[in-house]
Formats: sequence, C-alpha cells, structure tokens
Amino acid sequence: MQPVLTRERVVQCFPANLPQNGTTVSLDTNIVYKVFWVFLGQNCPSYGSKYQKGRKGLVGKTPMYRGVKIKSHVGTSYANTSVGGPLDPEFLNKGVFMAETKMCNPAAIGLGGFAMTTFILQCHNLGWVGLAPVLWIGLVYGGTAQLVAGFLELKSGNNFGFSAFTSYGAFWIALCLFVIFGSSEGLVEAYPVLEFNANGLGFFLAMWSFYTFIMFIGAMRLHTALALLFLTLLLGFIGLTIFEFSGIGAFRTLAAWDLIVTALIAWYTMAHVIFEDTKLHLPVGKPWISSS
Repeated sequence: MQPVLTRERVVQCFPANLPQNGTTVSLDTNIVYKVFWVFLGQNCPSYGSKYQKGRKGLVGKTPMYRGVKIKSHVGTSYANTSVGGPLDPEFLNKGVFMAETKMCNPAAIGLGGFAMTTFILQCHNLGWVGLAPVLWIGLVYGGTAQLVAGFLELKSGNNFGFSAFTSYGAFWIALCLFVIFGSSEGLVEAYPVLEFNANGLGFFLAMWSFYTFIMFIGAMRLHTALALLFLTLLLGFIGLTIFEFSGIGAFRTLAAWDLIVTALIAWYTMAHVIFEDTKLHLPVGKPWISSS
C-alpha cells in the first residue's frame, strides 16, 4: 500500500489555492469533482515543462491527471472517473498534479560496496591476498560508491540508510587514506603526524564500534537480515579493536571469519533489494524488536 501524499508535500509543488483533502471542486454546472490526494512520485515538475515518461507511458507537455484520484458527482451518486487524459487548467491552478516517477533503491549499490570491501579486507587479514586490492576496492566501491548511495537516500527520506551508507562509505575512504599516507616512509618522515600505528588504528576502530552499536539497535527494529548484519559487524569491530590494542592474533582471525559472514549477509540483503524488481522475493525475516 502506497503512503498517502501529504498536503504539505503538494504545497511544495503548487503553493497557491490548494483544496483540502475531500474538497469538492466545480468545473461546470453539472459535474462536481471530489479530490483525494495520492502519492505517485517524488518530483514536482513546473507547468509547461516536459514531463518524464512514467510507467504508464505518459510523456509530453500536456499536464495529465496523474496526481489526483477523483470521483465525479452527478445528482446524489459518486462514480470513479478516469485519471488519464488532459488536466483541466482549473485543477492545475489548484495544485493537484504530480508526475509519476520511479526511484531506484540506493541500497542495491550501498550494500554491494560494503559487502565486497569487507570481504576482500578479511581475505587480507587471513593472509590470502595483499593490500593493493583492498585499497582500490575500498576507495572506489566501498568508499565512493557507498558514499553516493548514502547521499541518494536523502531523496527517499530514509535516515537509517542515509546514515549507514554515508558513514561506512566515509569509513572506507578514511581507512584507505590512513593506510596509504600513514605507511609511506617519505610522507611520515616529512609529516610524522600521519604515522600509521596500532594504537591509532585501535582508537579508530573503537569509535566505529560505538557507531555500529547504535546502528545495531536501529537494525533490530527493521528485519532479521539487517539485525544479523550489524550484530556480526559489531562483533568484528570489537575483535579487531582488541587485536590492535593487545596484539593477540587469535582476535584478528576470529574477527576476520566473523566479518566474512557479515559480508555474505550484506550480499544476501543486496540480492533481496535487486531481485524485488524481478518478482523474486528473498525473505529477510521479521524485526527483532516490535515497533508496537
């Protein structure tokens, strides 16, 4: 069920002379239209502009009945009327038009970047691969692409996705630059403040452990897949933090295997998002904490 478009949202598009929900609007002496706001898109095109082609194939400069659900009233009975066809200027002036657009889900990219970079880093921590692929994937996919996905969540009004993708995208960029500049002998000699060491990395990971704990609480209100993702991520951060401070290799190994599970869960959740468009539904489970 699509959410009902609020009157305030319509005001942003056409601020002049808006009727209340359920208001009757007379266009001639015989027919009265009753207006019901419904949500059909995100954008608010101005009058006279070329409208984006929607799922039903409407395109061109003619305003269409695309933002209202109306009932015609003749005598004492109401009957549903068509919402296709030219929009009467009277309706346009009263702000009842919105374009129908389809927004992609940024999680399809954000989760993919998070999963791949997390996986390749654990391959490095387990001694299977060098550091170069971690840095390149981390900067481009796990960092930049995930950061863009976070910014795109602004349009959907999803605070959880906006915070998660933007923050972890920044995490990967910061970590990669920390390693690149902090391990360069020439740069560290010229700028000792850039030095990469276990103590600094330990505090870096500790701060992200605290942030991940906050996100884990929110994830438990969403669904099982996200709750497991953030739980395993939190445990992994804690394990790596202990390793950096203590130097005990077992914590690094356990954290690496735990974070491989995190990456697999993230890929599964990404597949859930992508496959929804193909009518293939992957279950993600119920929330661990009820919203009621």
